Amino acid sequence: MNIFVVNLILFLLTAIKCQQEKYFSSLVQLEKLAVIESEFITKLAAIVDEVSDEDYVRKKLDYWKSEHRVLEQDVSKYIENPLNAFGMIKRATADISLLMKRIPSSMANELAQYRIKDSILTDAVRSLLLVQRIYKLSTNDIARGYLKSRHVRFRMTPYDLYTVGNVASNITNEEYFAKKYLELAYEKFKEGYDTRNEVDENELLIKIANLCERMNDYKCSAFHIKQILLKDPDNSEAAEYAIKIVKLFKEYGTSKISFDNPYDANFEMDGKYSRRKEFELLSDVCRGKLTKKVMEMSRLYCRYVSSTPFTMLAPFKVEEVNIDPYIVIYLNVLSNNEIQSLRNVTMRETHRNSNKDADEKSIFDVIRMVSLHDNNNELAARISRRIEDMTGLSVDPMEPLNVENFGVCGPVWRHGKQQKGNKMAMILFYMNDDHMDGYTAFPYLKVRIIPREGSALFWFTLKKSGQSEYGTRFTQCPVLYKSKWIAYKYIYEFGQEFKRPCPSTMEFVPTSIDEYDNEFF
Repeated sequence: MNIFVVNLILFLLTAIKCQQEKYFSSLVQLEKLAVIESEFITKLAAIVDEVSDEDYVRKKLDYWKSEHRVLEQDVSKYIENPLNAFGMIKRATADISLLMKRIPSSMANELAQYRIKDSILTDAVRSLLLVQRIYKLSTNDIARGYLKSRHVRFRMTPYDLYTVGNVASNITNEEYFAKKYLELAYEKFKEGYDTRNEVDENELLIKIANLCERMNDYKCSAFHIKQILLKDPDNSEAAEYAIKIVKLFKEYGTSKISFDNPYDANFEMDGKYSRRKEFELLSDVCRGKLTKKVMEMSRLYCRYVSSTPFTMLAPFKVEEVNIDPYIVIYLNVLSNNEIQSLRNVTMRETHRNSNKDADEKSIFDVIRMVSLHDNNNELAARISRRIEDMTGLSVDPMEPLNVENFGVCGPVWRHGKQQKGNKMAMILFYMNDDHMDGYTAFPYLKVRIIPREGSALFWFTLKKSGQSEYGTRFTQCPVLYKSKWIAYKYIYEFGQEFKRPCPSTMEFVPTSIDEYDNEFF
């Protein structure tokens, strides 16, 4: 199995999900959404004096305007914040729906054109929870506007928390977080933070009770139903639900389903593979919890290398990351001017492609990207020559340099048809390092690489024998804040016969990826 196909297997729980969250991950789409929001604010301002519930609508309009003023000060900075990105999508879905319920239907129809699909909100919540799972982020911290120890946004309102919990309750295997967010929404509601009266207390309590019931926690369910009946003894829906819960409690007792708690999970080797264990392995490596042993680290060195007479005068600085399989970092190989040039051409090409038909531009929905070929881009050709000087390998002039920019959740790696043999190696250039997290991880080697602007990560994906190097399966840990710029290029096996000859004796390698996985797990 080709190693780049194998990479996709490891990336299944993150990249495939990220592919679906187009708006949440896509800086391009969020920029477009900012324009739509501006048009919506203008439309709402024109009708606010004509609605009966003017006080509420005016409060919402003031809220929209204040958020949009912050957005306009620096669009890129605003949308590169995942809590802001979620807020934008929530305003364009749940908030507009709430608003439409409080104004005449004729006006509501005028506002409906600015509302985006519910599936986009679902994908945004799914993406937010995915990042929360990987980095074990506290729900309370996110509600307070913190990502790890960094304060990135003001406190979530009870309706914000309700929206996350309500959407999560309809996502498979997200009952744990759904309950956490809804319970926190109720807590903040009781503390008086629902200043715009957007949360229906009874509806919220019913939803929490329903989640408790799904978890077979009937005491929890009964507690929340009781809160409704204490205030409204004649509530027929709550009374019927209470009878149902009492019956279930008598029949099944207090037994609970052990629902997925992401904070209790740990990666432990027991010789059995599972997707959950693979996910926890990825999480542990991305968080830096699982690392190489000190003895293994002591064998790694920093050195200078030169593979051609030209580079003997100015050798490259190299840091060894792993010896077998071979992974190294080349330091300071891209200049600031080169990085800026690559960024500029990517922004121009993305803008040009954003005007194409939907089928043609689908690849740009998630990330900004451009492929630069040596024959029509002098900088790409110069970088190809530099790669040959760095690695001592031949670079296929037809293979493009791919430049990408992506936000929260990260990229989906795409692999085209191979023209000349197998992809033998990969080189990945880091074009910025001011984002939070977003490391490159080799989970099976317990290695994560912290991006450094101007550096390049190089590794082999095939052994000298031509067999797959299973250990170099990699992934990009999700970006948690801001955006990440990278460039990468593949190096093919074809043409390297004299530069990386086959070994005189056959190397041992597991016969299949399953054999490798069973041994590792």
